Amino acid sequence: MRVFVIESASPLDLMDGLSERKTLEQICKMMGHEVVTFFAKSKDEFTTICNYISSIDEIGRNENKDKPICIHISSHGNEDGVLFGKDDLSWEEISESLTPIFSMDYSKDFFLAISACGTDEQKMPIHLKNSFKKNNIKPPKYIFSINQDEVKWRDAVLNWTILYHQIDNLDSNKRTDFQRLLDRIINSGFGNLKYNRWDHIKKKYKSYPTKKGDKKLQLLNSLK
Repeated sequence: MRVFVIESASPLDLMDGLSERKTLEQICKMMGHEVVTFFAKSKDEFTTICNYISSIDEIGRNENKDKPICIHISSHGNEDGVLFGKDDLSWEEISESLTPIFSMDYSKDFFLAISACGTDEQKMPIHLKNSFKKNNIKPPKYIFSINQDEVKWRDAVLNWTILYHQIDNLDSNKRTDFQRLLDRIINSGFGNLKYNRWDHIKKKYKSYPTKKGDKKLQLLNSLK
């Protein structure tokens, strides 16, 4: 897999050495992935980075050697969006900035990982579905996020380490593969990931765990 990590840590995070991109760069390389990291201090820089990544489409290459691409966004956020420096981007604005990437003529699947607080209520599936209708993008096959309101740095790193360790062993066409992985992560007590999977027949995203599954998770946590 080719992983592009786009991070916007706060100045204090940087002083404390809490950089997800640096950690993930080493982890992904250890797992055999190709990885490039970027740091975005504003909305304009985030948009510029997305445009730069999309330049893959302009380069002559052997498409038979394409690998799935994962765009990993790491930032502070809440249910309304994420921060890039002082710029508060809504989920719709993030979707717009990502459009050049998902508009590429690329032979393999796209994935999206969002690492921020509030992503249990993130609205990316809605806006990416709208972008599919409006811009004819190739929607990311899976959108991964951490299924809790508040996310600590060390918890985020652990969640993503498990995902990137296992993802190459899964068949992206078999949703049960990903469901079993998420179940194992949740039941282990070491993580709490969710996904939104693009249904190419119904042209919409479906989530897992479902709200019913979330209630089961809350019950398990209350028993610990």
